[in-house]
Amino acid sequence: MSPSRLHAPFTETSELFDTHVHTELAYCANDTNVADCVAIAAKIGLDGLCFTEHAAQLYCTADQFWSRKFIFHPRLWRMGSRDRMDAYFRLTDPYRGPTIPVGLEAEIDCDGAITVRPEDRDRLDLLAGAIHWLPEDTAGLTDAQITQAFLRTTERLLAADVDILVHPMRLLDSLRPVPQEISVAVAEMLAATNTVAEINFHLNSPELSFVVACIERGVKLTFGSDAHSLCELGQFAPNLALLRKAAACQDVQHLLYKPSVKPRKNNHT
Repeated sequence: MSPSRLHAPFTETSELFDTHVHTELAYCANDTNVADCVAIAAKIGLDGLCFTEHAAQLYCTADQFWSRKFIFHPRLWRMGSRDRMDAYFRLTDPYRGPTIPVGLEAEIDCDGAITVRPEDRDRLDLLAGAIHWLPEDTAGLTDAQITQAFLRTTERLLAADVDILVHPMRLLDSLRPVPQEISVAVAEMLAATNTVAEINFHLNSPELSFVVACIERGVKLTFGSDAHSLCELGQFAPNLALLRKAAACQDVQHLLYKPSVKPRKNNHT
């Protein structure tokens, strides 16, 4: 299917960068694929896009990922035999350049480690940190205890020197509205570690109070479609509306982060 049949052009995409795009290697992908994503980004006028595949999905089987085994049995991602990382770079490298950096999305395991092997981290332009699950047993915990576990995990994730914290508050969706003090605590962690905060409407609704807290503390923001389907790429009307409301102005370019391509330390491909 041609890109023109997939998208109604979004008229405000110029100068916007989509820093969270998945590939056909994702277990959770629908029809997204690298070649069509690049074509669509050009068609709708995006300034660029970054591929950020789930690192653990490239290291582990689908069952090991969805059952969270890789979090509680870290050897599965550290030494697992199902390693599709080279395939990921072979797929994305032909498009890699100033407007198409290549990254990974990783999280924290039960040992407090970021789920990407050092040799693979050296190959990245960008590392996105995510919390899909907490790396500790949450059975029987109260909402307050889960919130504290979330804050501990966020702190460990940011200590791993990720570039972007993606869908920052999504894990707390069931506890919404998120208390103001939690939004402030995460924004302060981001400011202290110079980490970018993502505005992401995929499977969650970002908190206005969190975006305001980030702006007040000088935290850079980015738009991530978290695209698992081609029709999701660069669809940033709600992202722009939320950021403009939080900033109380129309021109928000100065608040947005733009990634860059880094020199490779190792060439594996």
